[in-house]
Order: sequence, then structure tokens, then C-alpha cells
Amino acid sequence: LDTDLQLTGLLSASPPFFLRVLGSTNFKSEQLLGTEVGYRTLVAGKLYVDVAFFHNGYDDLYGYGPATIFSEPSPSPAHLVVQLPLTNATAGDTDGVEIAPDWKPLGWWELKGSYSFLHLFVHDKASAGSLNSLITTSDNGSSPHHQIELQSLFNLPKKFEFDVTYRYVSALPAQTSMPSGPTVGAYSTADVRVSWRPNSSVELSFAGQNLLQDHHAEFGGDNGPLVGIKRSAYAKITWRK
Repeated sequence: LDTDLQLTGLLSASPPFFLRVLGSTNFKSEQLLGTEVGYRTLVAGKLYVDVAFFHNGYDDLYGYGPATIFSEPSPSPAHLVVQLPLTNATAGDTDGVEIAPDWKPLGWWELKGSYSFLHLFVHDKASAGSLNSLITTSDNGSSPHHQIELQSLFNLPKKFEFDVTYRYVSALPAQTSMPSGPTVGAYSTADVRVSWRPNSSVELSFAGQNLLQDHHAEFGGDNGPLVGIKRSAYAKITWRK
């Protein structure tokens, strides 16, 4: 795609006006230099905490070069084309932290959690205000800044298990149904799972997912309304040799 793409789309029917994106043999591999440091410690009896910090530097990310406009006689009728070459036009950084505690207050009960913070900034390497702003705006607004997950895991008598999971994800302001449509907002939801192992080979389980609302959007979609993730349930039988 980076070197051989030729994608043409209609911008206007009257007069006929097309947008064409072309790959380039001069496109270089995108670059990443990542740094991460982490630490795991026993805070108190049966309470572990993992902490990790990271910084990623990205360079030569894809973008658009200078546009050219010309008339093209074929196919008929004659029409105008604005042509954009793919080039290494953007760069960016991500910084963040992840915290994951794990506590087992009782032999049959375990509590797990995680929190992650992400700051992402992608920018145009060449000229601010060019068509690359379409790319950078989408990149910068399509990853959640905050994510939280909490799990409560119970090992019950008679080989039953009962697990509850809560999740929170912050908003994605660049993800919409259409350019002027609603954006993907922050959401919270929960999953529940019950299982039983009559023996070491067989497991019967029942799970409910996304239980806190009828539906919620997690990412944008092509032309049309946002696609919601619906509340659901399933049963499963697992057999292991």
C-alpha cells in the first residue's frame, strides 16, 4: 500500500472532480524507539502491585505530500483530479503509565485491577494546516486516555467459580458515525461468569457481557450511525483431554 497504492474517489459529480491517493517508492519504513521501565513489589501480605512507565517516539509515519491538481481526459468526460502522494509526513509520541494490583484476601477470593493512562500526540512534520491534519486529528482522538478494569474472582465450594469484571473506557472524540455525527463517549460496563467443573476434563460455564446498558459504542463506523455493542449472554461446554 505504501509504495503501490492507487486509490481514486469521486469528490464532486458536477463538475466531475476526483481525489487520488498514490503510493510512492520513496516511502521509508516507519520508525519507533520505545522505552519502558517497570517494577513489581509485594506491598502487604498477598497484595502485589505492578507499575510500568513507557515512552514511545515515532518518526516517518505515513501522511500526504503536496497536492497537485490536473485535468484528465480519460475516462470520458474530462475531469479534474487532485492527487496526493503518500509520504513520511508525520511523527509523534506516546507517554503513559500502567498500574496493576493483585490481592488475594482469602484463599478462595482474588481481586485484580488495572489502570492505564495514555497521552498520544501525532503532528505534521511538514506544514501545519495541510491535509495531514485529517490524519493527526484522527490519530490523536482515537485512543482512550484512561482505562480501568476491576475483577473479583471467587472459587466456590463444589468446584464452582463466580467472576465479576467491571470496565471503564474514556471517550474517543475523533470517532464519529459521520463527520458531523455523535462521537464515541466514555462508557462503563460489566461482565459476569459462572462456571462448574464436575471433573478435571469438563467445564460448564454461563456468561453475561456488557450488562450495564442495552448497548454502547466503542469505536466509529463508516457512513451511518455508530454501531453499538449489545448486552449479550452465552453458555459454553469445554472438554479437555
